[in-house]
Amino acid sequence: PRVDSAVVRCTPREPEYEVADEEFFLRFVKALFTQRRKTMRNAVRNTGHISGLETPDAVVDAAEESLMSKRAGNVSPAEFAALAQLARQIDPGVGNGGG
Repeated sequence: PRVDSAVVRCTPREPEYEVADEEFFLRFVKALFTQRRKTMRNAVRNTGHISGLETPDAVVDAAEESLMSKRAGNVSPAEFAALAQLARQIDPGVGNGGG
């Protein structure tokens, strides 16, 4: 049979955000996605034991309400990065283990 084909090259682009602690960022996002059907408010509160947060309620209280009312699947990578940075500011020991 006649076959049409094409070669596609995918080149990853640099993210539009930076994270201070990539290990914590990945653990934090992974933890939040275990609760992806819940709002971010509840996901942050319910996953502190996974992400290593000692004070998840303080993170929820400090974060923007518009972000906390979203579900994980509707949050941009830059918003996750900003939330992870906020979590590290509120709980400076968070990058030293957990999970």
